[in-house]
Amino acid sequence: MKRLAFLFLLFLAGSLILSSAHAQDRDFDALAHQIVTTSAQVQPGEVVAISGGQHTLPLMEALAIEVQKAGGRPALLLTTDRIARSFWTEVDEQYLGQRDPADGEWLDLIDVYIGLPEVQDDAAVNEGVSEARRAKRSAAYADFSSEINAAGVRDIMIGYPAEEDARRYGIDFATLENRHWAALNADFTQIARTAEALAAKLRVAKEVKVTAPSGTDFRFQVNDRPIFKSDGVTDPDATAYFDRTEYLPTGSVYFAPVETSATGQVNVPRVLCDGTLMTDLSFSFDHGIVKQFNAAEGKECFDEHLGPYDGPKDRFGWFAIGLNPAVQIMEENNANYRPDEAAGMVYIGIGRNTMYPGGQNATGGGFSFPITQATVTIDGEVVVRNGTLVGSLADAGQ
Repeated sequence: MKRLAFLFLLFLAGSLILSSAHAQDRDFDALAHQIVTTSAQVQPGEVVAISGGQHTLPLMEALAIEVQKAGGRPALLLTTDRIARSFWTEVDEQYLGQRDPADGEWLDLIDVYIGLPEVQDDAAVNEGVSEARRAKRSAAYADFSSEINAAGVRDIMIGYPAEEDARRYGIDFATLENRHWAALNADFTQIARTAEALAAKLRVAKEVKVTAPSGTDFRFQVNDRPIFKSDGVTDPDATAYFDRTEYLPTGSVYFAPVETSATGQVNVPRVLCDGTLMTDLSFSFDHGIVKQFNAAEGKECFDEHLGPYDGPKDRFGWFAIGLNPAVQIMEENNANYRPDEAAGMVYIGIGRNTMYPGGQNATGGGFSFPITQATVTIDGEVVVRNGTLVGSLADAGQ
């Protein structure tokens, strides 16, 4: 899954490199208006921080203009791939574990944070960067999610297509762009109805069962864990961070289940691990702990990804179901495009989940697994069948 925004790690004043002609030719005004007025609900006098990278400048500009028109005060925070690469490869390791002393002050100053991807070519920026360096930075910000929650900031995270993403997913860039912007312009009202219908079932659920043609067959308990909805609209009055946060493209319900309750088998035909393809991976849950993890190829990446972390990094952490009907999974011709917001898409995660209220896995490490063509049963009622929303969930979206 999706995942938390670490604010203000990098700042920049310097040359700007605009993105491809696709993005330059696209009109972002209508999208920016919807994000500022509907998703973020910016009010007069509010301070709105807008961060991004060299390729997201056109949308950042449109967002800043809409913030001004709403009576807010925009502040743009821009970085480049070169600066991001330098941070991971040239900064002395002793500084990776240091917190920016201004973090708390920034959180006190802003009312809304709108974050776009800071890196355009993720593979080039992260090539050769050890997981140990990332773990050191992660440890420095281990408590940051609770600080964000206490600050009451509304948070909008916006995806942005990049050519590197298309290469990683095994699809052409034009297809990725078209799918991405279609998902961003989906009917938020319809998604919100479906999200509430699913959340209502999970709030009273005793057991959730997940099966798939790959051989996945496991179950877990929800109990009284809070259920969160990503439906495109933040709640300014919410006390929980995830009720004040939206990830766009939107459309999912997610939560931290009872970690030790997971039992059964998980088989995943393909998943990307830091850009490396893992195939035919399998493991079982025993009281929530991952046992007998195997993969036909790519297992070394998984081991290296979790290796530097301590704590319950291999324990069941979170569960999510996608709800956006405008998002399509692409796996034909070796494509690996499985957005977590796609309607009927199921993701499970192990490791860190303390960013979700109720989550008990206090660790910096974790991993997420896509379960395609899943069938999900809540206390005997099928809500997803073979990767498609069914029953009352299908009706709620009409």
